[in-house]
Amino acid sequence: MSAESLTAEALRAELAALPEGDPRRILIAERIDRENGINHYPAGNVVQHPTAAEMPENPVRLIRASDITPRRIQWLWTDRLPLQDLAVLAGEPGLGKSTTTALLAAQVTRGKLDGALNGKPRSVLLASAEDAFESVIWGRLSAAGADLTRVYNVELTGGQVTIPDDLGRIAERLADLAASGEPAALVVIDPIAAFLGGIDSHKDAAVRTALAPLAKMAQEQGLCVLAVAHLNKSGAGKLLDRISGSGAFGAAPRSVLAFARDPDDSAGEQGSQRVIVHAKSNHGEYAPTLAAHVESRDVAEVGSVSLLALDGLSAVGPQDQTSGQSSTNGAEVQEAIATVLAGGQRASSEVKSAVADSCSVTQRTVERAAKRMRDVGELTITAQGFPKQTFWAIPPIRQNPVPQSRQAQSRQGVVTEPVVTANPPETLGMQGVENPSHDSSGDVSSLDESGAET
Repeated sequence: MSAESLTAEALRAELAALPEGDPRRILIAERIDRENGINHYPAGNVVQHPTAAEMPENPVRLIRASDITPRRIQWLWTDRLPLQDLAVLAGEPGLGKSTTTALLAAQVTRGKLDGALNGKPRSVLLASAEDAFESVIWGRLSAAGADLTRVYNVELTGGQVTIPDDLGRIAERLADLAASGEPAALVVIDPIAAFLGGIDSHKDAAVRTALAPLAKMAQEQGLCVLAVAHLNKSGAGKLLDRISGSGAFGAAPRSVLAFARDPDDSAGEQGSQRVIVHAKSNHGEYAPTLAAHVESRDVAEVGSVSLLALDGLSAVGPQDQTSGQSSTNGAEVQEAIATVLAGGQRASSEVKSAVADSCSVTQRTVERAAKRMRDVGELTITAQGFPKQTFWAIPPIRQNPVPQSRQAQSRQGVVTEPVVTANPPETLGMQGVENPSHDSSGDVSSLDESGAET
């Protein structure tokens, strides 16, 4: 870079001529300080300094909000997966998180996902470090009904894809797909920690250097990037804090879905019932929790694979997926309710407290178990007095005994396997169905015998 020679006097004169706030004043002052002070220079001392024309322009811009064109939030999956953004799907190992991504991919390629692209089939990119694409992933996609011509396995010639190093190359491929008339709407990275290369997945600042470019790519390409993460079984109680690694995995994405075992599954740890819980949303209200189950399907080309089928809505919420809770299943909670009420009618608050303590579950779990008992005539709920107080009681003659737990059935030599009959839905979405997950509808303490709210 060319520069002109300035004497100390000329340098001080240039400094004085610059207005307050001009960034060049800082550089000139630093040069003066390096010459042993602004007030004294040996005669003939010369300082090299760039001219005003060579000074860099201030890169900071101030843009009025009124000059910014607003952009409406668009959803790949309504209220759950935003377009032009980063989302995370987290779950404990071995429960079937990848069956969820296979189902989502199938729906996207068929244009059947409830969202802005419903009726508009789109391509999907899958980067997986844990399952073999040619057998496990291919089979799951096939079982879920995916258009396999629109699903792409992301590979790197001669090595492993790493993030953020290879995002530029992936973006080029996405642009190629769009130019060919097959734009992508979903990029799945499963699991995200396996693609971070040398980045320490437990350091917040380091992880954000990978997640920020992912979010930028999602915005520029007009799609959703879904990063899959693991939930650990121990640690802090909040669901987001259970995501393995840095807290950035829960903080950086705009939406986080948790894939978990249904705490009310009567089969316990061996059960197939799952829930998809909306654990975080930066774009408004939480979406309702979905009930689902994992079943096996035979695919001629690869054999038996796992398939996720949605069953409807669930009253399970994020607070029911905290760490430190026992593996007590729903049937055992119902047995505990019956035991507490063996001596007769009691206030619902007393029953909930006693059962929650004895079974190490939340009172919401007790309320859901009580609702199931009421629905099959195994529990009566009445409201009495003023102010009104709710009481629970076991009917004098129970036509159907409280279901035994799987463990109790096993001890008697009888095990009832769950019946799975649901198929993948035509459209993956639950529009027009009341949301029981984030309001008081799971609390049966306010219900009378007929089930009407009091």
